[in-house]
Amino acid sequence: LVVKPCDFEKDHDYNFHMDFIHSFTNGRASIYGIENTNMQDCKVKAGSIIAAIATTTAGATALVMIEMYKILQDKDISTSRKTDFGLASNFYQFLGADDLWPTKAGKDASGTPYVTFPEEGFTKWDHLVFEGNLTLREFREQFEKRTGATVDMLYHPVANNSKSSCSGMFLFPPESPDYEAQFFDKPLVDYVNKVYAAEELIFEGRTKIPLEVSASNAEGVTVKTPSVILNFSA
Repeated sequence: LVVKPCDFEKDHDYNFHMDFIHSFTNGRASIYGIENTNMQDCKVKAGSIIAAIATTTAGATALVMIEMYKILQDKDISTSRKTDFGLASNFYQFLGADDLWPTKAGKDASGTPYVTFPEEGFTKWDHLVFEGNLTLREFREQFEKRTGATVDMLYHPVANNSKSSCSGMFLFPPESPDYEAQFFDKPLVDYVNKVYAAEELIFEGRTKIPLEVSASNAEGVTVKTPSVILNFSA
């Protein structure tokens, strides 16, 4: 793999620099449920933040792109790196995938014990994926079947955002007593649209949504799992 530097120029359409920025901007926006933007707006904003692009952002982007090349080349996860850097002090620290402190059974900050699924623990790289346009009832049943744990709380990550109008809103237990009869046997994505309507989380082209789960086993012990993803298009 040979990497060569190039000069960024936003006003020369033939170099495809803005095409790259525009496509990746909207790709990231779509992942996080943010409204997409047009090419002209991208150009205006890119022209306003040249100083940032040329310094810290350039460093972070370069490091991210190196990791992307590893994915495109189907490299083993052991080649991945987490990087901390500070331009002011010229400090760079690279941590391998094995150094990313896996979550294993133990006690939380308050001293309460917890276990993990899988039993050997997991890292930030792992995901627990559920396939199909499941209802809430089907999701809870499949979750318990796979992990041996009962879903005590279920919500979209946007509920953790204190600035969102949907902050603190749950899918389970339901926000309204009527929701169980109305939505528990309908596709979970419809229920997400109802509870988090203000955020417009489900839109054309989206096929997956992240979910936050709080679960416990038969003994009442908290069970921690990898990040949960629902692939409702499968």
